[in-house]
Amino acid sequence: MYCRECGQEIFDGAAFCENCGTPVDELMKSPPPTPVLNQWYCVLDGKSPSGPYSDEQINDMVSNKLIQNNTPVWHKGLEDWTEFSKVRESKYYDDRVPSLKKEHINDSWMWTLAFAPLLSSSVFYTYQYYTYLNLANDVSNAELYQTELDLFRFSWIITLSINSFLTYQDCKMLKKCGYDTRQLGSYLIIPANMYKRARMLNQSQVCLVIWIVTFAIDVLFF
Repeated sequence: MYCRECGQEIFDGAAFCENCGTPVDELMKSPPPTPVLNQWYCVLDGKSPSGPYSDEQINDMVSNKLIQNNTPVWHKGLEDWTEFSKVRESKYYDDRVPSLKKEHINDSWMWTLAFAPLLSSSVFYTYQYYTYLNLANDVSNAELYQTELDLFRFSWIITLSINSFLTYQDCKMLKKCGYDTRQLGSYLIIPANMYKRARMLNQSQVCLVIWIVTFAIDVLFF
């Protein structure tokens, strides 16, 4: 049986509801209430809570991707707002509501991004070295210095472009898997994006740590 006060399941032999403390004797005094469809409340697109929604409405909202894994939802019996990805694994989630489309998350873009500062800089500093050799005997010191400065600036622009491109591709992949990537922020702010991604997917920050290390190596030794 279920507690009519909070919806918590009550197992045989229990004297009271473990969730709200209602005595089982009181629940047995009156006939069980007519089952009521689940009532859901959601926070869509970071706006104010809306609802209540029935199971069927939740079903439609999931199918139309209005509800994402990280969408805050509340159902009678839950202590607080909870991400939908966690609620759908609990007893409060109706089996008729299909799971969000969860393709296998591919971290290849993120691992490439982790080493991108070192890889991209290695290529362009190699190009800078050979450019220096070709120009060393043909131009003055002042012109050579200006050429090196221009190449240095250019290498940083290309490095940022490569890093941003890899971040964009990763966000694009996550969006196809049903994740709301707007919470990751701009893909131009690489470290923040990587940090928020790992938290959203409940992963470690290893890729971010590697990126920071390779970026530091790039700055200090190249």
